[in-house]
Amino acid sequence: MAFAPPALRRLAAIYLFLLALVVAGHYLAFPLYDRSADPDVTAWLVIDWFSAAGLILLLIATFAWKRALPADPGWREYLEANVLFYLTVATALSYFPNWFLAEWGDASRQLWDVWALIDAAIPILSVAAGLRLWREAA
Repeated sequence: MAFAPPALRRLAAIYLFLLALVVAGHYLAFPLYDRSADPDVTAWLVIDWFSAAGLILLLIATFAWKRALPADPGWREYLEANVLFYLTVATALSYFPNWFLAEWGDASRQLWDVWALIDAAIPILSVAAGLRLWREAA
């Protein structure tokens, strides 16, 4: 994200680190909850808004890194930019339809197995991009 000033990059990195911590923590604690007390899984509905913002931030950052690749990048630089970008795209393409169903549609049509993959991918992608943003800001 060469277009963003260092302070904005650090702020984005902190947001992604916090998002990773919250999603991973709640994902690990979720099986321990008594779902009969909260059948609407309210905590996830709140976290989902922050996850949506984080995924949009990830899409912007990873696209900027992919686009900024030189004409003949090294294999590592090429692999880093492309893998992070395409995994973010795949996660976003899985996330947004499920989130729209959960928030505004027929929640019974959500794909819970897909949610498990999404909630595992978001912390990994967020930490990877957050570390890169933090290093770029230095």
